[in-house]
Amino acid sequence: ILWPDNPRLMYVGMPDQYYTFSAFFAASKFVLGVIEGRVTIPSKEAMLADTAAWQAKEDNMGDDHKAHHRLQHAHFEEAAQLGGGHLRDDSHFFDQWLDDRHHDILTYRDQTAVSDVSGIKSLTFGMPWVKMFTDDKTAYLAWCKAQHDTLQKQKK
Repeated sequence: ILWPDNPRLMYVGMPDQYYTFSAFFAASKFVLGVIEGRVTIPSKEAMLADTAAWQAKEDNMGDDHKAHHRLQHAHFEEAAQLGGGHLRDDSHFFDQWLDDRHHDILTYRDQTAVSDVSGIKSLTFGMPWVKMFTDDKTAYLAWCKAQHDTLQKQKK
């Protein structure tokens, strides 16, 4: 997140999309902590050693994507904690997504999950994903609203 040669140069981003929003949250917490002086900036040598240690962990874990999820969570959790934050570990959702994808590449996008926060099960679209040949956001959002309205009526 900090450039070792100039730690006032900060980069907020992520290596891939396992933890997209969580990564931005963790990096922003860390960067804010640096700007506000709550996070002590380590020496260039310490930064490079820390980077090398994380890289070694990744290099030695093989091709297990589930292990990669946990490594990314640990890395972002460390950044968040240094800045005074915390990340919820949602690795089980990524594990299920991978398992669903390996089970059937044509139907894994049609699967649902239950939110750890609200306890509400996600919606599935009105037709299988593989048959969706449009990216019409308006139609999809209208369908989502109709589904939500139907579920609200059923609760009454």
